[in-house]
Amino acid sequence: MPVAQNLILRAVAGAAQGEVYTLKPGARVVIGRGQDATLRIDDRTVSRQHAELRWDGVRAALRDLGSLAGTLVDGRFVSELALTPGQRIQMGETTLLIEVQQAKSRISETEDQRGERLVASPREPVEPGATPLVESGERDDATQHYTLPELTLTAILAHLDEALAVAPVEAPAEGSLLAALSTVAAPRTDVRLYAIVDGAQAFEIAFTARLMGRRLWTLFSGDLAVNLSHVGPCLIELDNPAGFLALWVKEIGKYAGVLIQTNQSLDDLYRHLRKIFVVADESGQEYFFRYYDPRVLRTFLPTCTPAELDEFFGPVVKWIAEDERGTAFVVSARDGAKLVQISVKAAIEAA
Repeated sequence: MPVAQNLILRAVAGAAQGEVYTLKPGARVVIGRGQDATLRIDDRTVSRQHAELRWDGVRAALRDLGSLAGTLVDGRFVSELALTPGQRIQMGETTLLIEVQQAKSRISETEDQRGERLVASPREPVEPGATPLVESGERDDATQHYTLPELTLTAILAHLDEALAVAPVEAPAEGSLLAALSTVAAPRTDVRLYAIVDGAQAFEIAFTARLMGRRLWTLFSGDLAVNLSHVGPCLIELDNPAGFLALWVKEIGKYAGVLIQTNQSLDDLYRHLRKIFVVADESGQEYFFRYYDPRVLRTFLPTCTPAELDEFFGPVVKWIAEDERGTAFVVSARDGAKLVQISVKAAIEAA
């Protein structure tokens, strides 16, 4: 089981910038500017009791307390949300970066990795996509105050009938965004389509995909795969994508994840996605790189050198992600050593 660790809130913007707050396992704090707030922030744009944060040593849960300005996580208003390291909480003019205090220097490996070592990318992670790595380890009963959930995503999915499916999907309307995406993303004999869904942003999409009979794999390994799969990146196989793409288009603008086309095997793709998921800085500190967040991907790709594009793409033929407006998709591919990006829109918008 994982070691209960401290949660770090690092103020990176606002009146409290530079301040660091440490939450021990079992902590429940009320964040606000009022004298009765557990974690007091002297910021007039923050409500007296703005939000509640719970940390059990493994999971963090945030709840807005009816604040005037609202609470945002990675730019999205939330009322209640399970948090993951690397995400940013914004309350008024104050922004807090979520980190986890490290226990070891490397992620532990398990037998199902078949001896594969994690290869760190030479490129530094791009904010806001760099997420400090949460380690796995043994349980410390002296400090442990949390209880594991009765059913994680992995456990739930194991009890679902793979034959479950939704009703047949109607053909997309001519000229619609769904029709345009279906044309671009449609798998072929030599090209397969997959999605990476961010469980922290869109758990319901991953769950619905499983109900459609799709196969899912978490990019986490070891204890993280067991305990945090529901808030992590999940790879989904899309051999017949019609129903899933209809759901994908409906959820555009929510940073749910990205689509991938590949001409390689599932094993080769999975190994590559795991490889670029864990990166290291010059000091050797490892991070989770949230490249499956559309905001990160569209910031990262244009900055890559030809060698970096080659490393990042690997077996991937196309990366497909929503644009910054949340009204179209951008297809990123390579033409030789160059990055080529095209916009996929509804015909009525493109006219």
